[in-house]
Amino acid sequence: SSANPGTIYFMPDSVGVEPAGGGRLRFVPEEGGATAIFAALPPGDSAIVFLSGSDPALIDAAMAATATGTLVAAQTPEDCYDGAACAVLRSRGVASGLPMELAGRLAARWPS
Repeated sequence: SSANPGTIYFMPDSVGVEPAGGGRLRFVPEEGGATAIFAALPPGDSAIVFLSGSDPALIDAAMAATATGTLVAAQTPEDCYDGAACAVLRSRGVASGLPMELAGRLAARWPS
């Protein structure tokens, strides 16, 4: 199945993405998990949002994606039940906020 522009996907580790032609992506079985997905995202036209309970092991891959223009944002650690990854991201200069604020940032970057 193909990924649709303007759609938010919550991806399990067993699903990856690959180019499907015409600037589109399609979902494929994947062993590489989220770090492989981050590398496949369209430069400058993607976002990675870390919410409560996000895996800190994904931080370096997400930060590497910022070099190609991917927006990385994190939930405010104080608002998380498990804010370890979000706290590290904020310490690295990533914008943080409440989930509603993060949604607003995404909407501002990609207005419909």
